[in-house]
Formats: sequence, C-alpha cells, structure tokens
Amino acid sequence: MSCVATGSPLGPNRRGGLRDTARAVRCGGCGRSYEERTWLGLPLVQTLTGEAIAAHVIKWPHGVRIEIRRCARCARSIARTVEPI
Repeated sequence: MSCVATGSPLGPNRRGGLRDTARAVRCGGCGRSYEERTWLGLPLVQTLTGEAIAAHVIKWPHGVRIEIRRCARCARSIARTVEPI
C-alpha cells in the first residue's frame, strides 16, 4: 500500500521513528524534497491515528500514525507514516 500524495509505502517501519529516515520526503505537487529535520519543521496539518485510519483500511499496525504536513513551496499536503517510539 502507498500514499496517494507521495507514492511512499505505508505501513510499519521495523527500525522505529520515521520510515527510512535517511530517505527524503518528496512533495507530489512540486517535487521539492525534505530531509527529516526539514520535514519535522513543516507545518503540521493533521495527524491520523487509530480509528481514523481503521475506517479506510482492513488492517493497520497498532500505534502507527500518518502525519500530514504542508509543503513550504506549493502548500500541498504531504503524508508520511510515523511509528511510536
């Protein structure tokens, strides 16, 4: 399964924290890439957790949430999974 906005794979990351933190997050609208530190500085639009996610998928790992942040260049939403630490 992947994010419609970014094409990034969704689901648990066995190492914890942001999924593959060495990989940049890319905006699907304008293509701008964000390293982890910059990503965390983007405005948080919404965090989807538990029930909100379960309404759209059959099975979702406990504690994994989806952070949606606003792109600094084009203002589109970018989604990324985040695991509990």
